Parts: sequence; structure tokens; C-alpha cells
Amino acid sequence: MDKKDEAVTARPKQVCNINLAEVDPSLREMLSIIVVQEVIVVVVVVVVVVVVLVVVVVIVVVVVVVVVVVVVVVVVGVEVVVIVVAVALIVNSRGGKTVFGKGRQRTGFPEQPGILVQTRWMFREDTRKTNTRRWSEGSIWLNNSVTPPHQPLRHTTQDKYYFRRPKLESFRPDYTKLEKSRKNEIAKSCLDLV
Repeated sequence: MDKKDEAVTARPKQVCNINLAEVDPSLREMLSIIVVQEVIVVVVVVVVVVVVLVVVVVIVVVVVVVVVVVVVVVVVGVEVVVIVVAVALIVNSRGGKTVFGKGRQRTGFPEQPGILVQTRWMFREDTRKTNTRRWSEGSIWLNNSVTPPHQPLRHTTQDKYYFRRPKLESFRPDYTKLEKSRKNEIAKSCLDLV
């Protein structure tokens, strides 16, 4: 190995962390081909790993469920299991609390009746009647407890709504000619590493 090869291998890997839009068009095409090849390899490896993990998890879940069902049926009996499941499903369909969680809410959403309004703002609700405070980002829960569901929503003296815009900061640096030349040098170093 000569001195040139040693110098190339001694360069750090992070030297290739560049933006293709900031280099010369002549270097951009060669670099884009290299980047695309590397991205394809990484994507294929990630997809294979995810598929294998999903298959393993599904198999484990199916085995656990089958074992639990067999043990319960053998120990308790088929008749008792059928009766318990039927009673739980009936109670759950009527809005009661069961082992399956809280039932369907006919009057509105969980916690208290309300209307969900999509928004990008931050929202804080102060309700004197229920004495609750909730923060929500990306959606708003409008309390509708004093207004019947069949009537349009209206603001009342018991509900106060505070809206606050999130901080939107966009900063795009303006590179000088010296900075652009430095990016080109980094691009050439990346080609030397290949």
C-alpha cells in the first residue's frame, strides 16, 4: 500500500455527509449514483429484517393464544368460557365497563361529550363545570356538555378557549463562494474513497 492509498483510507467516513445540491453539476451525477446504490442496499436490508421480525412475532402470538385457549378450556370447561364471553360482549355493546375496556359512548367521546375539531394550533381548555384542563396538539376537544348534541356548538360562559400558535422557525443558511468550494472539495474526497 503506497502513501496515496494510506491517505485515502485514513480519511474519516463523515466526510461524505454532504448535500448534492451544493456541489458542482459535474460531481453531482457521479455522487448521486453512489448514493442511490448505497440507499438501495440499506432499504433492502431493512425490509428483510422487518419482514422476518413480523413473521416471528405473528408466530409467537398465535402459539401463545392457542396455548392459553387450550389451557382455559381444559381447566374451566367449554360451557363456562362460552357464557363468560357472551355476557362480556353483551355488556360491552351497551356501554358498560368490561374486561375488553370501556364500551361504546353513545353521548359523545370518552371522558365527556364533545366534538373533535382538527387544527394545527395548541389548545387549552378550562371548564369550570368539570374543573378539567387538557392540552392537545394537532386536535381540539370542544366541550359540548351544556349544549345538546343535536344543536350546533356555541361558546358559553362556562367554557374558555385559548389558542396559541406553535413556533415556526425556518432557517436556510446562505453559503458563500468559499463555502461552496469547500463542499466541492469534500465531494472530490468522497469520490476518492470509492
